Amino acid sequence: MPAQVFIRIEGLERIRGKLRDLEPRQYMMGVMGECVSDVKDDIAAVPGPSHQPVIWPSAAYRAWYLGARRAEGLPIPYSRETDPWSETLIGGWTTRVEQGGMRGVVGNRASYGPFVQDAPRQMAQHKATGWKTIQQTAKDMAPKVIKKVQEAVERILRR
Repeated sequence: MPAQVFIRIEGLERIRGKLRDLEPRQYMMGVMGECVSDVKDDIAAVPGPSHQPVIWPSAAYRAWYLGARRAEGLPIPYSRETDPWSETLIGGWTTRVEQGGMRGVVGNRASYGPFVQDAPRQMAQHKATGWKTIQQTAKDMAPKVIKKVQEAVERILRR
């Protein structure tokens, strides 16, 4: 199951009926588009170089990794985004706006993403390198998202 976090803004459903006559979708689609873009920019930030020395989860994992890379004829060090094993976590973040601007989604399909950016599963190597977790992004971005949505709703109500 993919890792998920939510920034929930309470009260939007209650006012949806009141806003129906004002055609808020055009406004909410735009503001939600800005919000998901901001969240994506935050979580997709690439940390500096990989922590050295590598922090292996176990000796068995280190042996598997080295053996598997050798067996495939790959260089031992992994290189972000250009490595044959890369699923382009860095460039793979996508966004979409749903439900008439009432829901925004930011996602990534890299199968190893949770081991890089999900707090409960983040490997020590990735934490030491400085990869931000989705949970930290949600915590950091929630006030900004809420403020943007609140301002949009206030603009709609003033129309």
